[in-house]
Amino acid sequence: MKKIALVVALLLSYSFSFAQSASVEPAVFKGNQEIKITIDVTGSCLADIDDTEPLYIWMWSNKGGPNNGSWNNSAATAKMTKESDNVWSFTIIPQDYYRQAAAEFEFIGCLAKAKDGSRNPTGPCGANAEPKTADFRFDVQALKFIPQVYRVFPAKFFENDLIHIVYDRNVDDTLTGSITKAIAENEVQIVIMDYQLVGSNSWLPFVPTDPNMFKLRAVPNQTKRYIMSFNPKRTFNFPNDKRLNKIRWRFGNSDSSIRTPLIEREVQR
Repeated sequence: MKKIALVVALLLSYSFSFAQSASVEPAVFKGNQEIKITIDVTGSCLADIDDTEPLYIWMWSNKGGPNNGSWNNSAATAKMTKESDNVWSFTIIPQDYYRQAAAEFEFIGCLAKAKDGSRNPTGPCGANAEPKTADFRFDVQALKFIPQVYRVFPAKFFENDLIHIVYDRNVDDTLTGSITKAIAENEVQIVIMDYQLVGSNSWLPFVPTDPNMFKLRAVPNQTKRYIMSFNPKRTFNFPNDKRLNKIRWRFGNSDSSIRTPLIEREVQR
C-alpha cells in the first residue's frame, strides 16, 4: 500500500510539473523586438489561485533583471494579462523593459507568480509552497550592432522617463561630411529643443536657464560619441493638466552656424 501511495504521489507531482508551460511569440526574436510571453499555469502552484487576483511576471536575463519589485510585492508594471483560464500573457520590448542595450541580451528568463510570492496557496503544491510557476528561459538572437548618427534610449519612452540621446560623430562625419567636421570637440551640443503638447500642432521652444544644459558629455572610453540625459516632464515643466506629444532637437555647435537636420520623436501615452 505504501508503494502504491508513493507511485500515486510521484505521478501527481509529475502531472503538475508537466502541465505548466511557456511560449514566446515570435519564437525567434532580438532584444529590440516586441515579444509576447504566454504562460500556462495549469498544474503549477498557481493553478487554484482565485481568478480575481492577477498574476505577475518575474524576469531576469544574462545581464540582470528589470524592476520586478520585491518578491513579496511585485511591481505594478509586471502585472500580466489573463488570456483564458490559467493562461496569462505579458508583452514587452526587452531593451525597453529591462533598460538594457539590445545587443547585450543572450537570454531572458521568467516565471509567473502571485503579487505576494510568499503567500501560501491552497493548491496542489501544499501549504508551504510559494505561489509561482517553474522557471522558463528564452534565447535572444544576437543583434549585429549598426552604428547610427543618433540613438534614443529607450526607443519608446513616456514623458516621465529618463531618456538618453547618444550622438555619434564618427558616423555623422561619414554620412554628412562638412556639417560636423568643423565642430570642435568641446562644442558638440543640442542647439534646438522644442516640444509639442497633445491637442496642439504648435512647437514650443525650450530655453534652458543653464546654458550648459544642452552640452553633450563624452561617452567614457569611446571616441567622438556623446550623450545627453534628461526627463522630458521635469525639463519642459508644462502644466500638470497637459500631456507631452512630441519632442525634437538638432545637434550642432555653440552658435548654431553648423547643425544637423531636426530629429523628432513621439512620446508614448
